[in-house]
Parts: sequence; C-alpha cells; structure tokens
Amino acid sequence: MKSNLKKGLFAISCTLLVGCVSTLSNYDTALAESNETNLRVSGKLINGSFTEYYQRSGASLVSVGSQYERGNLDFESSNKVAPYPGLDMTKPFQVHKTGYIQAPGTGNYRFFVQTANGGQVYVNDELVAAGKLIRFQKGDIIKVKVVSNFAGTPSASAGTISLYSTLYWSTPASLSAGGSQANQQVPKEIVYTTPDMQGVDTEFDETLVHGVYAEYETRSKTVLNAYDLFASQYEDSTLDFSCLAGKQPYPELNPVQGFRVKKTAYVKIEESGTYRFNTSNNAKLYVNDVLIQNNSTAMYFNEGQVVKMKVISNGYGGTTGTRYFYDVYWMTPDSMYKYVSIPKDRLYTTVDLNGVPLT
Repeated sequence: MKSNLKKGLFAISCTLLVGCVSTLSNYDTALAESNETNLRVSGKLINGSFTEYYQRSGASLVSVGSQYERGNLDFESSNKVAPYPGLDMTKPFQVHKTGYIQAPGTGNYRFFVQTANGGQVYVNDELVAAGKLIRFQKGDIIKVKVVSNFAGTPSASAGTISLYSTLYWSTPASLSAGGSQANQQVPKEIVYTTPDMQGVDTEFDETLVHGVYAEYETRSKTVLNAYDLFASQYEDSTLDFSCLAGKQPYPELNPVQGFRVKKTAYVKIEESGTYRFNTSNNAKLYVNDVLIQNNSTAMYFNEGQVVKMKVISNGYGGTTGTRYFYDVYWMTPDSMYKYVSIPKDRLYTTVDLNGVPLT
C-alpha cells in the first residue's frame, strides 16, 4: 500500500473515520462556532505553485491577485465559489499555476492539460503542443506553467458547475512502460515553488478545513470483486471524481488492473428541511452510514447538524470511453427543487469542522 500521509495524519484519519462514526448524532448547532476557513501561517513553502488569477475583459487580462499555494499544478473549484477574493465567477477568467520540477531521468518528456474550457502548458516559458516530446537530462530543473481558461457563468440561476484542470506528463520511464502507464498525473511532492527547490517565505494554509478524505483502491488479484487499498490522502477537492480514461487516477495506480475511489466529507446543514441526494455513473452514496437510493430517499436535517457523506465509485478499468467519473448532487430546501452539485466550501475534512494539519 502506498500513502503520502505521515503516521500522525494517518492516525487522525483512523480516529475520524472509525471512532467518530458513533458520535455523529451528538454534534449540533454548537459546531457553528468552529473554524470556517483554513488557518494560515508564515513560513517556507517548498512544495507548491505560484498561482495567478486573471479576469478577462474583452481581449485583455486584468490581474485580480496572486499567491503561493500548496499542492501540484492542478486546479479545482466551482462557479459558486471564488478561488480568490474579488474574482467574478460570472465572467470569463484564467488561472495560471507555475512550479518547478526536477527531471527524474534522461530522455523525452511530454506534457498536456485536461480542462473544462481549454488550457495551455508552457515548459521553460515556451508554449508546447500536447504531443510534443522535449528532451531533458536527469537533474534538469523544468519550469512548468499551466494556463487554464474558464468561460464564467453569467446566469445567476445556473446550477453548480465543476471547474477543473489536470496536468499530465510522460517521463522516460513511463514512455518506456507504454500503454496506460505513459501519461501520469504530476505528484505534488515533486512540484517546487522555486527553481532552487529551497522554497519561498510566504503565508500558506496550516490546516485543510474544506475538502475530502480520499481512498484509492486497486482490484484484488486474489479475491473476486474485491479491492485493496492503494493510497489515501486528504484532498482539496469535492466529492466528485473525474479522470481521463486510461490515465492514472493516482500516481503509479494502473487503471487497467481496475480501481475504485472512495471519498468522505462532512457537511454542516445551513437550513432545516428535507434533503435528497443523487449520483451519476452508478456511484454509491452513504449519508450518516445509510445507503441512499437515488431520487427516492428523503432525509430531514436540522440547521447546524453535521452530516457524514461517503461516496464509493463503481469499479473502473480498461481504456474504453473518454473518462472515468461520477458526480454527487443534492436537493436542498433552497435549491428550488433542483439537484445541484455540492460545492467544496460546504465540505469539511473532519467532523469537528476544524480541519487536519497539512504537512
């Protein structure tokens, strides 16, 4: 089993996902006083990206702001949540993420980005086509910049729309392996904020409050219709999942063997009333550990109540189709009888809403 969680963080996850289940019903409106945003501290951020946010005005781009951020060069948000203060989600905008990667071996590399509305990849400040091979020597520092375009959502009545971009690369080793191993996501552990890989002094998040606990499993080679845990981590993402068919959903996880994804998060109810839930692509959703039947299971929650949500994907495998995916929707008292996506800012990584420490 692989995991990028340290032992302390793993212990937290076990406590949350096992020990806290029996106490879910005891949490109530008192949790409204818990932390609502990630705690920020000053220090040296080594792994991460320099992220710039731009509003499009005609043919011009207007800078909204920039900051160093944890994580890799991927981006995920929704049209209901501005990823940076002052960014107008109803109008077109761009997100630029820049980081530095040390070439793990000598040979050819290639890069491409999957986005909701198109994007570009710049390698050492040169725009590169998706299939272009670029040769590097082992140890070379590669500057990578991902530009993601988003059209904006002018209609105030529009439902929640996922906005994302995912960077894939091929290394000499993965190209040699071929097939589904050729194109891989770029792990956050190898993306650096500075070319000297020493990090930058800045403010960054100390805790991850909004997000999910994700588990990636591979199909068992010994037990029929069973899966083994491959990796787990807390993620700055929603309960939804999407990955290009044939591509690795997690670094070094071979999709051809077969895999599935589990995501767990907690939601604080903001309005008392009846809620319904729905998923796509045969994903199973458990609410407070009860399996929900799509469109048919109505549940009443009180304002301030904390609800556990866990989604388990259908098994994926092979390279047919265009992508592996599922989506999670809910109908709330104020959604006008429409199913809408659950935005990331409504999802908490822990049942106490205080978040987990980032390492």
